[in-house]
This record gives sequence, C-alpha cells and structure tokens, in this order.
Amino acid sequence: MKRIVITGGSCAGKTTGLLRVQERLANLGWNPIIVPEAATIVFKGAGRPDITDRKRVLKYQKALIQAQLTSRKFSNRWPTDPGA
Repeated sequence: MKRIVITGGSCAGKTTGLLRVQERLANLGWNPIIVPEAATIVFKGAGRPDITDRKRVLKYQKALIQAQLTSRKFSNRWPTDPGA
C-alpha cells in the first residue's frame, strides 16, 4: 500500500490539494482512501482541551495518539491497488 502524507500549516491548502490528488488518482483507476488526521477526529468528538489543565491535556494527547494508530490500522485493511 502506498501512502501520501500531506502536511502544512493552517490555511495552507492541504484540503484543496488532497481533493485534487484524490480526483487525479481516481481518474487513473485507483481507489484512494482518505484518512482524516487524528486531531480532526478528536476535535469533532471531544472538542479542544483547556490547556491550563495539565491532566486533561495529557489525556487528550493520548486520545490523539490512539486515534492515529487506530486510523492507520483500519486503513491498512483496504486495498488501494485497482488490481488487488
């Protein structure tokens, strides 16, 4: 499985670029799987932590790591090669 990782600061065009890559790969016959970043998943489910509460921030960071590991394991189950 090939992976493409897109990184960048806020409003750098990551989502726009990702949509273009997804469309291009689909046009080439691939079935790209988009896995959202862990922070987006956690933000939507739990919101952002109060940074003055150290215990809560640590719990939040652990949730981010777990979300990232879970999304990676889940995405590895899908074939992305059209010949697979």
